[in-house]
Amino acid sequence: MAESYRDLIDIRNRIGEFIEWVYNGQRLHSALDYLSPDEYEAGLTRLRQEPLAAIQNLENCP
Repeated sequence: MAESYRDLIDIRNRIGEFIEWVYNGQRLHSALDYLSPDEYEAGLTRLRQEPLAAIQNLENCP
């Protein structure tokens, strides 16, 4: 994402995009086991869904 910004106002208006793209999507964090916040959150979502799938599989067993 090597974008050019028109001026300081453009930068201020688009800072949220930068944070979402770079900080949350790419930057690795040591506190998150060197994952990006997006990757870490996706892993948590997957962990939350796996126990539900396991319970549903047990309920469907004869």
